[in-house]
Amino acid sequence: QAKEYLESHELLPFVRALLQTVIRDRPSDPYNFIADQFRLAASAVLKPCEPQAESNDAAAFSEPLLKNVIPGHAPAAPSERL
Repeated sequence: QAKEYLESHELLPFVRALLQTVIRDRPSDPYNFIADQFRLAASAVLKPCEPQAESNDAAAFSEPLLKNVIPGHAPAAPSERL
């Protein structure tokens, strides 16, 4: 049940990419950075009636959100990811 819940809300890819970004970019206030990312994700959640794109790539899900918090943030090349 827990796995189904996490997958249905795409939480694991989001959290994984978020932690990778924190490690890579080392924001001066990581707690506020993470909180901002969760706020952005909560406001960007699709309504249940809207179709949702399938993606197993963690960065494809969260990198657009991460760009909104750190000006000039660019997704890492695959070799730079954990």
